Amino acid sequence: MEQQKQGLPGVNLAVGVVIVGILAFLLLAVVLMAPIINGPPDPNISIRLVGVEGLDPRLPAPVPPVFDLAVDVAGVSPRYHACGGGGGSKLRVSYHDIVLASALVPSFCIDGKLLEGGSAAGVVVVKARGGADGANAMIRGDLRNLIWTERHVLGKVNFDVSGNLGKESGLGDLSFRVSSIEGA
Repeated sequence: MEQQKQGLPGVNLAVGVVIVGILAFLLLAVVLMAPIINGPPDPNISIRLVGVEGLDPRLPAPVPPVFDLAVDVAGVSPRYHACGGGGGSKLRVSYHDIVLASALVPSFCIDGKLLEGGSAAGVVVVKARGGADGANAMIRGDLRNLIWTERHVLGKVNFDVSGNLGKESGLGDLSFRVSSIEGA
């Protein structure tokens, strides 16, 4: 006759509880550490049109347009740090797919530890000029009149800004619509 060994039920139960407890602890640790392992989330980047020159058709001689663009950030984690600009990073300003101005983006850094409330206005300001790197140096008179009329009738003109803030930094390609408000 073969005898079967019977384990002690309390010991098997205790080992099972310990194993389940260890697994639950490890799972909790992984869930809590995931944001640290993955790194901080990317901030919200926006572009603001700060100023526009050279679009007034009443000027005696047409001049190339100039757009002052400010890059703002929000939702920046204190652990976030990235630098951008330089290295061929460029922004283009267009109106109905017609490139009016472009500019190289100067070097800049975003350091979450230094930002109050996780946001900053004007992290970098870019001055995009007509005639720079493929942009139309002079806007034709009829296009200048169309932009001017739209601004006065609607109270604003929408321009598209596209380009990149630095591929090496992870800030990468972007596309925004900015508005020039009447009187600005």
